[in-house]
Formats: sequence, structure tokens, C-alpha cells
Amino acid sequence: MEENTQLAESTIEEKTQESLQSAKLTILIVDDETELLASLKRPLKLRYNIMTLDKSIEVMSTLRSHPVDCILLDIRMPGMTGIEVLKELKFVYPHLPVLIMTGHGDEEDTINTLKYGASGYIKKPIDIYVLFDELQRVLTLDRQMSDLKRKPAKILLLDDDKDVLESVKKVLSFYPYEVTGTTSTSEGLLNMEEGNFDIVIVDLQMPTMSGLDFIDEAKKKSTNFIPIVLTGNSSQELAIDAIKHGVFDYIRKPLDVSELVSAIERSMHKLEINREIYQKNRELTAKEKLLENLNNEITLQKNYLENIVRSISNILIITDEKGEIKTTNDAAINLLGYSAEEMIGNTINRVLNLKNFDKFIKKLGKDGGISNIEAKFSKKDTSFLFVLYSGTIIRNQRGELEGFVFVAQDISERKVVEEQLHQLSYYDSLTKLPNRLYFEMEAKQLLGKLNKAEKLSAFLYLDLDGFKSVNDRLGHPVGDKLLQEIGRRLENAFRAGDFVARIGGDEFVACLGSIVDRSDAGIVAQRLISLINRPFFIDNNEISIGTSIGISTYPDTASNYDQLFKNADIALYKAKHAGRNQYQYFTKQLNVEYGRQLDIESALHFAIERKEFHMVFQPIYNLITKKIVAMEALLRWNSAEFGEIYPQDFIPIAEYAGLIIPISEWVLDTVLRQYAAWQKEFDIKFRIALNISACQLNKGEYFSELLRQACRTHEVTPSNIELELTETAIMHNPKQAEGLLNELHQLGFILSIDDFGQGYSSLSLLSRLPISILKIDKQFIENLNVTKDEFIVKSVISLSKGLNMHVIAEGIETKKQCDYLIKNDCECGQGFLFSKPLIAEDLRALIIENS
Repeated sequence: MEENTQLAESTIEEKTQESLQSAKLTILIVDDETELLASLKRPLKLRYNIMTLDKSIEVMSTLRSHPVDCILLDIRMPGMTGIEVLKELKFVYPHLPVLIMTGHGDEEDTINTLKYGASGYIKKPIDIYVLFDELQRVLTLDRQMSDLKRKPAKILLLDDDKDVLESVKKVLSFYPYEVTGTTSTSEGLLNMEEGNFDIVIVDLQMPTMSGLDFIDEAKKKSTNFIPIVLTGNSSQELAIDAIKHGVFDYIRKPLDVSELVSAIERSMHKLEINREIYQKNRELTAKEKLLENLNNEITLQKNYLENIVRSISNILIITDEKGEIKTTNDAAINLLGYSAEEMIGNTINRVLNLKNFDKFIKKLGKDGGISNIEAKFSKKDTSFLFVLYSGTIIRNQRGELEGFVFVAQDISERKVVEEQLHQLSYYDSLTKLPNRLYFEMEAKQLLGKLNKAEKLSAFLYLDLDGFKSVNDRLGHPVGDKLLQEIGRRLENAFRAGDFVARIGGDEFVACLGSIVDRSDAGIVAQRLISLINRPFFIDNNEISIGTSIGISTYPDTASNYDQLFKNADIALYKAKHAGRNQYQYFTKQLNVEYGRQLDIESALHFAIERKEFHMVFQPIYNLITKKIVAMEALLRWNSAEFGEIYPQDFIPIAEYAGLIIPISEWVLDTVLRQYAAWQKEFDIKFRIALNISACQLNKGEYFSELLRQACRTHEVTPSNIELELTETAIMHNPKQAEGLLNELHQLGFILSIDDFGQGYSSLSLLSRLPISILKIDKQFIENLNVTKDEFIVKSVISLSKGLNMHVIAEGIETKKQCDYLIKNDCECGQGFLFSKPLIAEDLRALIIENS
């Protein structure tokens, strides 16, 4: 019996999965690049059923046995091109959406694909987010077109007799109609503004406005409806008057239901015919527009030829069969700077300084003509004129070659614009360094050469350390000038075969053209770090900044551009987390670690939503009275995917990924809610302690307002809240931290330095900050038997006394440690000797005892 139940459950689950799978739309991807097929299939299969073909000739046969909802088609296919496939597809399946993929920006191909019915055009390399948007667009449009005839008729019904109105609505409710009824013409007109009705049925005798007048007013708001009138009287005059107002039919009262439904169905049929006629007219208009465009193109070509013949503004040069100039025009004289006497009788080759033009003349004589050739014509002052020229032969009445006609258009301004566009497309506008697109083109070309020569190369991915702080402190104009200076230093730091690019924000990437050994990349990276570490002087500001660098080498860690770039990015991630201002090589082990970090980062996005976080609290005691003076709130994460993850493992990832702010908001709300509950239930005297990260300090005004709002919400006094900060967090941006901490102190918050002794804080800064408490790091308490650590502990206690601060020792685990601290005037402490971190419920007994 149990086995049958399990089998039934298994069958249901399988059918459910099949149903979900079949509910997906099916996409067919056609491309002869197997790597591209695989790279597209992976992300797309999450939303769609995916089929792939690498041969275009198999498309039609595949569709006969496997219908699909959309096709992604490469335009460059061996055997049968994408355009040829598109033409055949649209003949057999005119409504099937087709998206064209191409790595070539050929204008003629673009026009042809759209002309033959393509739904869109995707450029390679394919941005997967753009592709998802395009698929959503064409498939949504396809569904809308398919659903057009399935929508029920929308009817607006007006009759001042409420009983008639309700009875008609009740009768029509048995049919596939959406009926809106009203007894008021003014309300009916409002309905016309708000709803798109197919049919309007109105009683002729309405109180404030006749039915025919209502129809006239309704047509001012919408013309896409069929009017029907209800009347107790019928006459020839009524019929004529109704026709004048565009009424489709009129129904006599008392109403015959079958007659009314018949009129509605005939109206819907007429409406569909109108829509089809409208669609046909649109198609006809489109075809007329296409014909008009073709005629315009023909006219333009004709005008172009006429302009050549007339030679009004273009250069005209006529030569004999040997290339000697016989005739020219004013445009040639003005643009080239020669006089007519200097040109006529001279050869065109000598005047324009064209290389191999004699051979070109002979070839032109055989071919009969050339057109739209870009060239540089030499001017008399030795400068150049960029032109687009055409040439044709002149024959005499006997058909013999007699000479040539050359017409050239000045395109110098266009070349300037093209150069500007080239700069915008391939160079960073701020630093003038190459951009990511140019870097990718050059790097791929270089890797192709290195592969044949079996040489080594390396990518260096640079990210500036502390650049955001520069922007925050000194403003974006100074930040932009700093990036320009860094760009100049980097540009001059590489050999001729190397190249560097700015790829966005404060990120740069360099390619070492050829290296002898893998270690050479590290030498270059260290030199770049030293180069950027040198101070910058901008607008009377001395700025110090660092950089972290990730290195991937070719071919030992990657064999292509994309993998090299990705590996360098992974190595950069490691360099950032390892302490910044250093470089890291990519390794396979690093790839595994990076993968886990990415998985943890992904899980962090949903940790709050899944309620995986919880808070624990560790009491802080007065070592003499043994009374609780504070509760330190500590965050814990029990991930459904990874189990328990320690804060030291996930907090840095949360900070790097920008998730620490929403997490800290959750912590603040949760902790203050719990503290408020303790205040209501117990007569507590202790404060609550919260750990604050550098990211929160960087938020400045936002963070202080968040604290104020949380205190107001939970009715907690700021003087009951202790904010614990590390030395490192404060020194990350000392000036900003000093201003924010003074503001928080003025609001009443108690400030403490956590893990004191581990960081590198300035004692002068410490004396200026409104710090009330120093917490001695637990590593010094653990090693009290070591003379040096004993000295540090005594020094911190003495320093706190001298600065009128309280001191708390962390990590007290033995009575011996506790006695030592009491003997040396340490006031407070926390650790496993007193209590481990506990959830709020488990602290009740301790709180009651303390109260």
C-alpha cells in the first residue's frame, strides 16, 4: 500500500514537472558556432524550452515535426544564409517571430532582414539582458495578436428604465459579453472615456439627451464602436435619422432577446471586418510607403547622377585614354588649389599624386566604370582632400575608348565626424585611454598572434582602493582629475607591445603583449602599485590612493579572451579581500573560493526574506559588582543552503556586495525591538551595544537619521545605546568619521572602540573623538602570560584612565584572567567565564537575577 502511494506521488510530481516544462514557450536557436549555442542555451533554458541547430538547411524540416514559438537566427550561415532561411520561413510561417543575430553591422543586411519580416535585430557579442528584453517584446506582441479575436465583446448599455436595464444585463450575462450598464448619459460619457467599448446600446428616449445625441457625443471620445439604439417607436423617419447618425441597427421594445443577441453578433462581425479592413489598410499603407521609399531612392539616385553630370559643386575632371587632363571645373580648381592652366595638359596621376593610377586607368578601361571610392587627393599646398569619387569611360561613336570622366565629392567634414565617432566608440572620454570595446578587439587580435607563435601573455585588472572616499571628501570634479592623472601614469608605464584601457568607474585593465615568464606579470603589477601609491597633487590637495590588481596569464590559466578577463576579475576580488593595495594571481583553488563566495553572496540576498538571521546577546559585567552593565548584540546566520556561517566569513562579503546596509537596518530594528521589550518587562539598568561597520559610517547623514528614527520607533533613549566601532573603520575616512561621531555623541549615543590594539589608529585622533569606552581585544587577554601582551593590556588600561574613558576586556575565559584584570583596575569584561552569547529567551534568568 505504501509503495503504491509513493508511486502515485512520484507520478504526480513527474506530470507536474512535464506540465511546467510544456507551459514554457519554445525557442529555436540556429547558429553554426557551437560555443555560442551552448552559451545562449544555459541562461535561456531557465525561462524557455530551447532547441538548437547548427545547420540552416534543417530549419524547415525541424519545424514540421517540432513547432516553436520564436527563432533566433544567425545571418551568416554556411550553405543557406540567414536571409534565405528568413524568406522561406516567412512564406510558410508568416506569423512566426524571428530575431536575427549578427556580428556584422552591414546596413544592407539590416534592411533586408527587416524587409523580409524579421521581428528584431541582435548584435554580437550578445548581451543576454538585451536578448531577454527582445524575446519578451516579440513574444508578448505575438500573444497580443493571437488573443485579439478571443477577447469577449465589451458593451456599454444605457436605458433610463432601471428595470429594463437590469433585465437586459441579466440576459446578456449568459453570453460571452462584458456589459457595463447605466441610466445616466453623463455617466455613460465618463464610461466612454475610461473604457474601450466595442458596442454601445442606447435607448432613444433618454431624459437629458437623446440616444442619437449621445452617440454623437460618444464619437468625440471614441470612434471604434458600433452603435445600436433601443426604441418603442419605429418609422421610416427614425431609420433615416439613425442612419445619418451612423447607427448600425435599432431594436424595438419590448425587447426580443434573440433579436438583440443577433444584432450584437452582427455588430461584432462588422467590427472584426472593420478591424481587418483597418489592418489591410495599414498593410497597404506600409506597402505604399515602401513603394514611395523605393521611388524616393530611385529619385535620389537619379538626382545624384544629374548632379554628377551637371558638376555644380563636385570636382569634375575629364581625361583622354592615357589620363591626360582635358577639362576640369571651378569646383576642382577651388578645392584642389590649382589653376586651370596648371591642370589641363598634365596627367591626373601627377596632379593628384595617386599611387599606381596608371594601372588603375587600364583596369577602368576594361571594367567600364567605378563608383564611390574613398581616396585622398593631393592639393597644391601638399595637404590632402578626402573625397568620394566615381569614374566612367567615354566612348566615341564607333565604340572606341576615348577618355574618362571622374567626379569627386569632398567628404573632409564627414571624415572629421567619423574620426570623432571613432574616438567616442573606442576611447574613454575622460582619460582618453582606450575603452573596453577597443581593448577587447586589440586583445583578441593579439592572442590570435601569440597562439601561433606559442608565446605568453597576461591580463592585469586594476581597481583603485579608496577612490570613492576621494569623491565623497573632495567632490567628483577632483575625482575626475585624479582619474585623468592616473590614466597618464598608466599610459606611460607600458612597453610598445602592451596596452591599457579604462573600462569604467575606477577600473582599468592592461594586456602585456608578450612575457618571458609568468612571474614577469607580478613584477609589472608591483611596479604599477608603486606608481599609483605616489601622491597626487590636484587643486591644492595631496591625495594618496592605492590599487588592487588581479592577474591571469595566457595560456596556462585561460586559452581565450573571455576566460582571461573573467580570471583576472576573480583574482582582483581576492586581492581586494586580502587587504587591498596588492596583487593576486588567478589559480584553480582561487576559482573554487570565488565560486563559494559568489554562492554565499547570492544566498545573502535572500537571508532576511527567508528569516535566516537571528541575534544573540553576550552580557558585559562590572568585574567588581558582578552586575550586567551592557548587552552586546551579535548577528548570526544559519543558511538553509550552507548551514551556520560565521560573521567573519559573511560580513566582508556583505560589505563588498553592498548588502551590509539592509542587513544592518534589520539588525538595528530587531535589537531595539528586543531591548524595548526587556525595558517593559524588567527593571533593567544595562545598555545595549551594537557593532558598526565602515560602510555604515560612510553613509553619514543617512546613518545618523536611521539611528534617530529607530530610537523614536521603539522609544529607546540614545544614551542606552552603545555603538562599537573598530579602529580600522574609523581610519578608513578619519575626517568624515570625526564629524559623524561628534554628531552621534551630541545626540546622546555612547561610543566605544572595539578590538582596540589591532588597528592603527592615531592617538591624536583618538584624543579628539568623543569616545567613552575602549575594548581590549581578546587576543591580548588570551596571552596574559606573555610579557609583551601584559604590557599592552596595562598600557591600554592606563591610556583609558588618562583619557577619562572606561575600559572593557573581551574574551575572559578563566578566573585567573579575571583576577589579573581586577588587580590592574580594569572595570568591566565579557567572555565565556560569565556567559556565552545567548538568544534573548535564554537570557531571561540572567536578567531577572541581575535586576
